[in-house]
Amino acid sequence: MLNLQVILILVVFFGAIALMMTKKLPAILALPLIGILVAAIAGVPFLHGATADDQTICGFVIGSGSAKLASTMIVTMFGAIFAKVIEKQGIAETIIRKAAELAGDKPLAMAFALTAAIVVIFIGMSGAGPVIMVCTIAIPLMLSAGIAPVVAASLVLFGLTIGLMLNVSQYQMYIDTLGMTAEQVKSMGIVLAVIGIIITAVYILLKVKRQPVRSSWAMPAGDGTAKNVNPIALLMPIFPMILVFFFKLDALTSLIIAIIVTTLITTPKKTISVISACFVEGIKDVAAVVGLMIGIGILLNGVSATATTALMQPLVQAIIP
Repeated sequence: MLNLQVILILVVFFGAIALMMTKKLPAILALPLIGILVAAIAGVPFLHGATADDQTICGFVIGSGSAKLASTMIVTMFGAIFAKVIEKQGIAETIIRKAAELAGDKPLAMAFALTAAIVVIFIGMSGAGPVIMVCTIAIPLMLSAGIAPVVAASLVLFGLTIGLMLNVSQYQMYIDTLGMTAEQVKSMGIVLAVIGIIITAVYILLKVKRQPVRSSWAMPAGDGTAKNVNPIALLMPIFPMILVFFFKLDALTSLIIAIIVTTLITTPKKTISVISACFVEGIKDVAAVVGLMIGIGILLNGVSATATTALMQPLVQAIIP
């Protein structure tokens, strides 16, 4: 009977993975489904607990699991609000354009400057919207300097990855899911960021030509206007990181302070309206991510239920050296 239960659990895991990879079932539904099915196969009762720990699928797996990553969800929401402030105030766009102006028409300097600008931006931002916004500005600038399309796209991904390693809004997930301390997560982020910087620098030196090659193409003419951003505001994407790393504040507090300070610097007379608009738009941007975190919490509780761990422990012990 135990062997049959273990086999069924493995079938659920690998079946769900196959459905996600073939895009037959979205992850936002697959993850909670795995947690519920695994707990059911392991013998966790649905409504009324018959065991000493009184764990049930409705109460422990679904109820407690949905709120398991609550602190991560809150930090993610405020991270998205901060990202929306940076985007709406024109800070990200200004950073990229200033970096391009400083680099001139030299491809090597352009590659280093824009990649560094992308790193700075994603230390404070995350999500699909900011990625699209940065790509639409940075990649054409790189292409116009003669940088190959694949190399330009790769540099955006390198900058994005390095920036997210130092993005404090991402840290709470590691703390909640893996039980790491804040200091451990910060140390991990620094080490990975340094490795990423070295690899990116080597990649640029190997792949980007030294000689300038200008490219151009027809585009609709813009209105030529750009937001006049306070120079101090250009440092705001790294402000939460400074508060976490040097002033030892937690991620949520640092993000709240950064949101308020950024809006006061950029639009002091419209602080309330800007924060209100960014609050709604930011949460809307990460609604799917929050739904995914609810599914992850259900999955974690499903596989960590007492009945599940007792069933899977012999298999895990046999596999792990």
